[in-house]
Amino acid sequence: KYYLQRAETDERYLVPLANEPDYLEVLKSIIDETRAEMVYSQPDPEILRISQYREKLGVRTFLPDHKTIELCHDKFESFRVWKNAGIKVPETMMISTKEDLERAFEEYGAPIWIRAVVSPGGGKGALRADSIRAAVSWIDFHQGWGSFTAAQCLRPESVTWLSIWRRGELVVAQGRKRLYWELGNRAASGVTGITGTGVTVDDPVVDEIALRVIRATDPAANGIFAVDLTYDQ
Repeated sequence: KYYLQRAETDERYLVPLANEPDYLEVLKSIIDETRAEMVYSQPDPEILRISQYREKLGVRTFLPDHKTIELCHDKFESFRVWKNAGIKVPETMMISTKEDLERAFEEYGAPIWIRAVVSPGGGKGALRADSIRAAVSWIDFHQGWGSFTAAQCLRPESVTWLSIWRRGELVVAQGRKRLYWELGNRAASGVTGITGTGVTVDDPVVDEIALRVIRATDPAANGIFAVDLTYDQ
């Protein structure tokens, strides 16, 4: 409720969190009251909830297929889909035991990148772990055994590829290299999910990878798709 004043809009409404029981009821009442023609959302938890009940909202959502959204929320399953499609992705494994962590350090080297399979976004649960001890403590703290992955840790430089699709056809896209993460010095991983400053880039390699990723995720892509890429060594 304290963020309402930041919304640069003519009208503002306080809504429950997406996982609260009355979220859909409140959202539907706003749609009816304002005679809205379309609902657009950015936070992952809201997108998932709206997608699940899109037919009941009586409004356009311009969303991908629900199975596509579920796939994009699952970091390990999406890794497997992209790897099977021949796309270059950092090697990743599920972590259920300390022995899994030891194998990850042995195969990937230190540091390794640890994160939750399903995250509410913003880099929550992610850590660049330099040692087994740090990794074990982190997963213990998050009660994450069996729901965290370990992956090869790439360079800090990253780029985002934003795009709009309609029924499998690309409408428009833009590449943006990220100069820094907003509030990155407040996060254990240095990643917050909020780009501080981005610079428009035109990189054919980024274009090609992003297109392959999206088409492997959903050949009939519809709606807004963003691909985050991190540069390798």
